Amino acid sequence: MVADPRTPSRPDQLRAVGGSRRGTSPLRPVDHPDRSLRQLNLPEPIRVAGQRSDGHPAAIIEGNSARRIVAVTDEWWVEDEWWRDPISRHYLEVQLADGTLRTIYHDTVADQWHRQAY
Repeated sequence: MVADPRTPSRPDQLRAVGGSRRGTSPLRPVDHPDRSLRQLNLPEPIRVAGQRSDGHPAAIIEGNSARRIVAVTDEWWVEDEWWRDPISRHYLEVQLADGTLRTIYHDTVADQWHRQAY
């Protein structure tokens, strides 16, 4: 037996439609009016405050509160596309006072800080 190629097979394209009879599927295609794509994990602009003895920020500002950075657990640079629209970012994985880890970066081209969720 071969499945009908016009019938969607992805779970997100199907919905339940009441009871099922033996040999029939209780799932029917769902119309999706908006099939646009969206980017995941876009960086969020943040503010930083102070400077630690190692030259890194002492705190990040989230909402109206400053969250103290107690350690930098990792750091790396990303430099790319220097020939057209340069990207130069200094990434830091930081540990906050409550133990939370955050990945932040300094966009050295635009001189702006961002939080990057993974």
